Amino acid sequence: MVDAPGDAAATRHEKYEQLIAAAQKQAAIKVAVVHPCDESSIRGAGEAMRLRLIEPILVGPVERIRRAADEAGLDMGGVELVDAEHSHASAAKAVELVRAGKAEALMKGSLHTDELMGAVVSRESGIRTERRISHCHGSVSLFSNSATLASAQRRSNAGGPPPCSLADQASALAADECAPAYCC
Repeated sequence: MVDAPGDAAATRHEKYEQLIAAAQKQAAIKVAVVHPCDESSIRGAGEAMRLRLIEPILVGPVERIRRAADEAGLDMGGVELVDAEHSHASAAKAVELVRAGKAEALMKGSLHTDELMGAVVSRESGIRTERRISHCHGSVSLFSNSATLASAQRRSNAGGPPPCSLADQASALAADECAPAYCC
């Protein structure tokens, strides 16, 4: 079905604007952007920074990050860069930034999800706890005045509690009951 001009398409855009405005009322958070070595990744980090949603820490091969930013026409002056040789090293260094309290969240760049999640759930150096880890990807779909989160993957420790619903995850997130960088 094609949306008529000014109908649902405009409403969806308005809902995203409301979500962004609500987020902008909060202080920007430090986000380790993992391996932002392509145009899409660097643009996403740049746009979130421009909107004052995040203070990015770009983690990856510095020359590749700079080249991607140049190709995208972005000025990343003043943005902290953490050099890492390749995508696996980028994931490990970004997770370490969260462990050390230097970043509050992770943002996936141009690396495979399993590379990032492998670093996140590592028993030796990850950020896993006894709580459930979940991540979202894609977009937030807005209907009426509520938000629905689409979860791509859930991971839990063996013998942990049964999976919680997306509604439970969203409620915990809204109540600020989740630890940095992941949700229960």
